[in-house]
Amino acid sequence: MNFLVLILAISCSRAPLKDNSTSPFYSSGIEQFFLPELPNWANFSVSGKCFRSLPIQYLDFRKLKLSYDLTYSQLVDLQILFNQKKSEKLSEAEEKFLKPVEEMALFSEMLEQVKSNLRPFKVYETHKYNLLWLEGYLEQKSVKDLSDYLDQEDFSQDPTIIYSSCKSRWELEKWLSDNNIEFESFSLIGADSLVAFNFEIKNIPGLKLDLKSYLGKEIELKTFYLDKKMSELEF
Repeated sequence: MNFLVLILAISCSRAPLKDNSTSPFYSSGIEQFFLPELPNWANFSVSGKCFRSLPIQYLDFRKLKLSYDLTYSQLVDLQILFNQKKSEKLSEAEEKFLKPVEEMALFSEMLEQVKSNLRPFKVYETHKYNLLWLEGYLEQKSVKDLSDYLDQEDFSQDPTIIYSSCKSRWELEKWLSDNNIEFESFSLIGADSLVAFNFEIKNIPGLKLDLKSYLGKEIELKTFYLDKKMSELEF
């Protein structure tokens, strides 16, 4: 398998952004880079058979490209990092929304990190990767067996990506940690990696990730617990 294009056709929505302060609302200006919110009923993964518990903010790559001339990989990284750090802040503060000024500061911080080539996970020089689909594994195996399963030789020889159709990257990290599964040596990709644009920054139907273009190289992907139905829907 010379390469796989990761097509993860999953729709998400998020609750309306609100300012919980008593001061008048002032636009932060970053809303122009946010795609319109999707309805709650669309926050569903067909392959994962799940509704999501957290909303995901999808970004308008075309406007970001015009403003900052970011690459496809940088744009995907920005969406992942923004959503992850936002989830972390909301969890720490036990809040449901960020104030506009907080969201603007967070977005600017993540944008600068991406422009400095900070990535959500290490991209290896090798062109061989393993890909484990979490929901596919859990359909057939138990959570308690996952740690032992990841210790097998296949996952130590080449870099391994754990992908979740149902969870954002922040949720995936938390889920693995809560289940006492060591994940630091793995690359985690969640539903917040799905984008509404292709490598040429043109609109596409649905939400997809071109994994080959995202990793920036010709890759050979060895898949685990990836059934035919999942392949037809997302890869």
